[in-house]
Parts: sequence; C-alpha cells; structure tokens
Amino acid sequence: MGRKGRFYQWTWLKHDLPAGLTVFIIALPLCLGIAIASDAPLYAGLISGIVGGLLVTWISGSALSVSGPAAGLTTIVSAAILSLGSYPVFLVCVVIAGVFQCFIGLFKLGNMALFFPTPVINGMLASIGLVLIYKQLPYLIDVEGEVHLLPAMIAIGSLFILYVTKKGRRWKWIPPYLLVVISGILVHRITLLLFPEHALLPSQLVHIPNGILQEIQHPDFSMIFTELSIWSYGLMLGIVGSIETLLCIEAVDKMDKKRRKTPLNREMMAQGIGNITSGMLGGLPITAVVVRGVANLEAGARTKLSSATHGACLLISIMYLTPLLQQIPLACLSALLLATGYQLSRPELYIQTVKKGWRAWIPFITTIIIALSFDLLAGVIAGLLTTLACIDPRTYGAQILKTEIKPGKITLELRGNMTFIHTYQLEKKLWSSPTPTEVHIIGTHADNIDDDLLLVIYRFERLASKKQIKVTLTDIPPLAVYQDH
Repeated sequence: MGRKGRFYQWTWLKHDLPAGLTVFIIALPLCLGIAIASDAPLYAGLISGIVGGLLVTWISGSALSVSGPAAGLTTIVSAAILSLGSYPVFLVCVVIAGVFQCFIGLFKLGNMALFFPTPVINGMLASIGLVLIYKQLPYLIDVEGEVHLLPAMIAIGSLFILYVTKKGRRWKWIPPYLLVVISGILVHRITLLLFPEHALLPSQLVHIPNGILQEIQHPDFSMIFTELSIWSYGLMLGIVGSIETLLCIEAVDKMDKKRRKTPLNREMMAQGIGNITSGMLGGLPITAVVVRGVANLEAGARTKLSSATHGACLLISIMYLTPLLQQIPLACLSALLLATGYQLSRPELYIQTVKKGWRAWIPFITTIIIALSFDLLAGVIAGLLTTLACIDPRTYGAQILKTEIKPGKITLELRGNMTFIHTYQLEKKLWSSPTPTEVHIIGTHADNIDDDLLLVIYRFERLASKKQIKVTLTDIPPLAVYQDH
C-alpha cells in the first residue's frame, strides 16, 4: 500500500468511520419512518438509503453530502401511490425522475435553484412539515380502529428525549436518534414481559419481511404510455427532488471547513443515476438530505468514505439485523418525523417571514395553501408566480455593472432594487472571470438587496479565499436568512 493509500486508510479509521456510523444511526430510523410516511413498503426506504450511500456517493463530487430518501418527497410519493393504485407502477415515476435529473446535469442546468426565491422555498419546506405532522398523528394513538395509549406514551417520551439531548450539552456525545430507538425497544420489551395485556400490537411495530429479497417489487412499465399521471408524478419528483438536493448541497458546502464547492451538474447526474437505480430495485426517490449531511459534517467526516460507510451499514442491517429492526415501535419513528416536521414548519419561520414584509409573506403563504390544497409542484409554481406579481416594478430596471480596473481586479456595482431574478446574473459575473485576484462588490447605489442575492455574495466571499481571491464588500448589508436550508 502506497503513502496515499495509507493516508486514506488512516483518515477513514480516525474520522470517516466514526462519522459514517453516526450517520447510519440517524439514517436507519429515518429510512423506515419516511417509508411509513410515504405509504410505501418499509424495505423501500432502506433500499434508497443503500443506493444513496453506496452509488450516489461515488458518482457525486461532494465530499460531505449524504443522499437517501427525503421527508420532503413523502407527500408526492404517498399521493402518487394512492393515485396509481400500484407500488410497481409508482416505481416507474422514480425512474422517470432520475432520467429527468440526468438531463438537468447533461444540459448543465444545475443552477436552477437560483431561480426560486427564498419565500417560495421556505413555503415549500413549511408545507412539507405540516403534512408530516398531520400524517404521523394517527400512528400515535389509533391503529386499526383501536385506541392504544402506549404508542402515545412512547412518542411523547421520544420527543422529550430529542428535546433534552438537543438542549443539554452533557448529551452531545449520544446520538439522539439512537437513544430514541433503543428506549422504544426497551419499553416494548419490558411491557411485553411485565404487562403483556398492554403490550404493543404487531401492527404497531416495524414490519420487515425476513426474506426481504423475495418481497422486493420492481417497476411495472406496462402503463407508461397509457397513464399520463405517471409522467406528471415523475416530473414532480424530479423537480422537487432536484431543488431539495441543490439546497442541501448549498447548506453543506457553506459549512465545509475546507471550503470545497460541489459541482452541481455532476451532482444532478449522480442523483439521476441514483434514482434510476433505486426505482429499478424497488426503492423510494433519493435526494441529498440536509439532516444527514450536516450530521456527517458535525461528526468529523473528511471524505466521501463516510457516506459510503453509512450505506454499507444500511446494507448490513437489511441483511442481518431484521429481527432487531422488527422490535422498533412505529411510535418512535413517528416522533422523529414529527420533530422533523416541526423543524421545517416552526413558528419562528412564520414570524420572521411576516417581518420581511408583504412581498415575502404573500408568496410564502400562497405556496403553503396551494401545496396543501393540491400538491408541492403546484404550490411552488403558484408561489413563484405570486412572487413575480409582488415584485417592485423598479426591480426590472436594476443593473449589475462589471468593470475590470486592471487585469485580475474586478468591480461589481449593484444598482436599483436587486431581487432573486438577478441571482443567476450575479453568480455568473462572479465566477465567470478567469481567476481574478481581487473582487470589489459595491452596493452603495442599490435601493435594496434581498436575501437571495446576499446568499450568493457571502457564499462567494467564503469560497474565494480558497482560490486566493481577495473580496471587498462596500455597503452590502449583513445576511439575515430566516430559514436554514
């Protein structure tokens, strides 16, 4: 083994192995919980987690992001399965979504997230959170028409554990999701031993078939040219999944201490291939997931070997740990999804959006109402159209003036009312110059610079030092983004 091989081996043992195990502990219950929320077979969540960890990881150019089934797609998946009436037919939608994402990468459209304003994105995430909360409530008390208090007690206890471990520093070394699952299993086993008449019903526990490989369903392409809704759901999964992935990549790249920048078009190709594979193998649609990516980074991951380790652990669990997984109360998984839903739709988000003014909260509320009334894609489109209708007319006369004072030194001057419609233009002007040595961004003559442009500016400032670029900002307001993507 050469010096480089020994370096990666040491890096994996010291940093990526522990981080990968941490992400696995978080991902395992989420894979199962998201499958439940999606009204899909439980094994489908595990398959998509394995594909995300073992396949997408190697194709992606991201060192720290982690892919797998996403809570943000549960509403679309559930609606599609119900509408199509068949899980194998739904799997065709996942394959179509993957093909769509491959086209995004192939035609270099990976920057499309820049065209979605922050209020619309926040509205999309908030609506996902509300649906998650609503869909998990029945799992806590009422199962098959029987009122059962033990699931509610387990769920409330699980939420309490998540709250305590998040607030108390002394708990930082314990993965809270692992503690929730272990506690739920212990409560179930103790109740079964001491008070069998009050124990959980089989329908209130995770059910994964022992011969899981024989139970897996594969796509049924027989209706692909006769059922138009297959294509509409596939397109919806591709668009929303791509937006979630790009937002996640942006969030993880911001936190990377090495300031690495993920190639977005390559990421879209990776997600596309991953979704085609997951769909063919019977899994749920895949995106890069913020919760896992941030956990991976905070656990000390250095390379993509960490994400691969998490994928390998999921594969081992599905092959050898099925009896243990079958002891997990569904109420534990519901509590995790309730907590996720609350984070996506927390009250502070609504308060801070209102403080931004009517041009922000009207598109935000519109996105939520339409998404809840119809579907996520309709909500995003309605929010985008509302945003355009609410834009200050002065926005269309705004300019970004680029001046090269001398070779390598560039000045960008923002003039007028700068909003999200200028983000792509700003991003292009910042990164299109051949290795500048100094960039000066001036906002003196800008009437307003909204958060979407500030995100681009401050991300460029963080990444510029890696390329030995000096960035100077004049009259650029501080960034106060009200939703952590």
